[in-house]
Amino acid sequence: GWFVPRQVIGEPPSTLQSFTEMARSRGLRPSSRVLRQEVRPATFEEADRLAVAPASPVLQLDRLRGMDGVPVCYDVVVVPRDRAAALVDADLTDRSLYEELRTRCGITIHRSAYSVQADAADDRLAALLGTSVGAPVLVGREVAYTADGAPVLVGVNHYRGDAYRVEADLYRP
Repeated sequence: GWFVPRQVIGEPPSTLQSFTEMARSRGLRPSSRVLRQEVRPATFEEADRLAVAPASPVLQLDRLRGMDGVPVCYDVVVVPRDRAAALVDADLTDRSLYEELRTRCGITIHRSAYSVQADAADDRLAALLGTSVGAPVLVGREVAYTADGAPVLVGVNHYRGDAYRVEADLYRP
């Protein structure tokens, strides 16, 4: 039979946007439900990527992101606590992390090193995203930087494969 696929969204090529900015630019209502917001020690990998000492305090923020009430992304972000102390106890429900970093912490994200790979939803991810176990998901891993090249956050985003796409402009050297 026939079916109409849900709207597939994605960032425009070569443009860094927050999830909230991307949704609003398409006339959609972004949402964010905080599932975890806690300070903990940085892992070795996080410390290396964030240029902090291993076991330094970091803020971990796990959120379920949606557009027009549809869950689209489960993301986990880690930020050095010393750089984002104002976010430790802040209510980040339905908030843009990029905007909160800018307004509360004086940090502006300038660029993001981002990689994407395909994966399949496990039990927990399928339940969060409202899809089936084994359904395709796009896993984006990022390190975001300020204009002076200082790393600000590391994150892992799990997008529903039927609701998100990645676009890029590629150039030959």
